[in-house]
Amino acid sequence: MSENKKQTDERWLPGKFDSIEFGEPLEQAEIDSILRKTMDKIDQEKSGIAEDALLVAQPMSVKKKYFSVFVACAALFLAFTVSAVAYFQLDEGFQKFLKLDKDQNQLVEKAGTAINVEAENQGYRLVARESIGDRNKVYILLDLIAPEGTVLDAKDYAFRNFHFDLTNKNNISGGSTVNQLPDADPTDNKISFVFEIDASEEIVDADIFLRLSGLVGYNEEEEILYLDLDGNWDLAFPLCYEDVSVIFQPQVTVAFNGEDVKVTEIYLSPLSLSVTLKGDAIAEYDRTPPPLPSEIETGDFAIVDYEDTMERFPIQIILQDGSVLTGIRSERIGIEDDVLTRSILFDRVIEMSDVAAVKFLGETIYLNK
Repeated sequence: MSENKKQTDERWLPGKFDSIEFGEPLEQAEIDSILRKTMDKIDQEKSGIAEDALLVAQPMSVKKKYFSVFVACAALFLAFTVSAVAYFQLDEGFQKFLKLDKDQNQLVEKAGTAINVEAENQGYRLVARESIGDRNKVYILLDLIAPEGTVLDAKDYAFRNFHFDLTNKNNISGGSTVNQLPDADPTDNKISFVFEIDASEEIVDADIFLRLSGLVGYNEEEEILYLDLDGNWDLAFPLCYEDVSVIFQPQVTVAFNGEDVKVTEIYLSPLSLSVTLKGDAIAEYDRTPPPLPSEIETGDFAIVDYEDTMERFPIQIILQDGSVLTGIRSERIGIEDDVLTRSILFDRVIEMSDVAAVKFLGETIYLNK
């Protein structure tokens, strides 16, 4: 078995490059010429870039030529970054998984990001390609690439174990799942997965660590195991993207367990919606929740129907045309002290402007955007 390789990122530490010799500084005329040529090329490739976005890239007059060089390099980097962001587009299979419309590219440019970090185990490379996320949720596209000449043509692939850590965040809980995407070419050596994370706190700008272990390829109907690979794939990278959500603070009251509690926040993103309640009745409910009809007593344990738990806190998303949004990937309820949060993850990317109101616990709350 070959040695597992852990992907890490090398950080720029203060003073690390203090001794580097930069040689002769550029003349101001040379800097101006380089910038003009760069700007002309970007204008040709992307004529729609706003003029004011490029103003920072114009040469400036300074006393020290060394400082001019650094300013010019920063300006060139910024100009190329603006151009690259304008062209960023999610993988086609990833778009199909998210049911992303072609006219939603503006969302992708903000909430989506390229990653391109990889790990290898026994010749099988796992590449974290790109992601799209909001405040508490993120989808990460993973490509698994087998050694050259190996065909990945089993019906299903799965990892025996997987988990995530947010290494620069504390006290964050959450769940994760891994879904295999349809194989666009069963005759090649690549398959793709989507790693989904649903966290209890904000994960934007988090440093993330993923570990996926034990790859199997199988056909469940025929009970055939085509591949059984031990070992780990470790991936570490920052989650750098923009949360494009809208937050409402309606401060309305709803009836909860026979008492009134406040709706303090409604969070809406193209990927999810959550409603947060606050009140003493929630803490009391958490201490002594009423029994569900579906609870089945089995000695010291009680089996609770999860669907009935959701029905205790009914929620609907009303669209501008009066219809109710359908297509829910998952739902979650979290209670901490006197705060309850009810969350819904959509099965596709939605337009936030299409949402008119939220009906929760019998109360219709209109979102005046």
